[in-house]
Amino acid sequence: MDHFGRKYSGIPAHVVMGISSASVPILAKYYPSSFLALTLASSGSGIGNGLSSGLIMSLGGDLSPPQGQNRAKFLALFRNFTDTGLLLGPWVSGKIADQFSVTAGFDVLASTALVAALWMLFVMRETVSR
Repeated sequence: MDHFGRKYSGIPAHVVMGISSASVPILAKYYPSSFLALTLASSGSGIGNGLSSGLIMSLGGDLSPPQGQNRAKFLALFRNFTDTGLLLGPWVSGKIADQFSVTAGFDVLASTALVAALWMLFVMRETVSR
């Protein structure tokens, strides 16, 4: 991530996690009682997560102001926002699954990962200078 850049690790990570999330309902439809199918889909999500390991905290450090008193405040606020997402993400997915279907929950996860990958590709600037 430090050598190639944040986008280089973030975009493939989100694509892999999106494909993995989209594959869960498909595999469940054709292999409804297969532990192996669920394990493969979950492993794909783990691989995507591993590709982005430390990405959010690295972006926070890259975007923070230079050394000084505002840096700590910025990183604390940045961490609060990311932790709020970690708290609310599973709850929102559960509510979607409860209101609609488990498949809808996974579809929203896959769509969110695709939007994140596209945002990183087209909107986000690279924070690592070579």
